[in-house]
This record gives sequence, structure tokens and C-alpha cells, in this order.
Amino acid sequence: MSVTFNITNKESIEAGGKPYDRYKVSATVKNTSPQSYNIRLSSFPQIVSNIGLVELDCINATGAKLTSKKIELKMKAQIINVTYSAYDKSGKFTNGIIPVTGSYYFDAGDTISDHAIFIVPQGQAPDVTVRSLK
Repeated sequence: MSVTFNITNKESIEAGGKPYDRYKVSATVKNTSPQSYNIRLSSFPQIVSNIGLVELDCINATGAKLTSKKIELKMKAQIINVTYSAYDKSGKFTNGIIPVTGSYYFDAGDTISDHAIFIVPQGQAPDVTVRSLK
């Protein structure tokens, strides 16, 4: 996997009477291997917590003003539309469709991106560490 991290915007702000730099950042992970990663769900609802691929942690981010301290890049969800039949409140038999997550995947050559906003002390750039979750 290859990971890239880019700063897309920077501005100076003040929070609580102190000066900070606000960075809008984006992170991308690309599956450069010939191998695909899949998590198939065996039943619904199944709670899955291990779909993260890479975590980028901004060590000097403050988290002020509801901003992020890290970005976690996760596998893509495969959504399946399931048709169900039921009686409505009036007693009429109806069909409906509900989207259900069937699996999570990260195919060979796929790219996953996410964005976040980091606030760091003024004069500092985001100090980011990368950790593989797989």
C-alpha cells in the first residue's frame, strides 16, 4: 500500500484567545499489491470494527473547535439492496427495499481518500505519523 498526505489549505485563526494555524488536509491510500482485501459478513447485523487500513495521527493537533486529530482510511462497503415483504399499518401487504452492507473490500489498484481539518499551534506544521492497521 502507498499512502499520501497533502495539505490543501492553511489559514491562521484564534481560539480561546490563542493563535493557531488551521490546516485542511487530505489523505489517500492506494492498494499497490496484486492482492485484494475482503471482509465478508456472515450475518446481519454484524458489527465489524476492523475495516481500517491506515491511520494518520496528527501528534500536535489540538482537536479544538470540533476538529480532527487523526484520519482513518477504511475499506469500501459493498451495499446490497434487499427486497422484503411486510404488512403496513393499514394491513396492506407491501414490498420494500432496504440497503444492507454485504462486505467490505479494497481491491488491487483501488484508492481510498478522506479529508480532515487539523488545528495546530501557530507556526507549526502538522506532525503526522502513519500506522498500518492491517
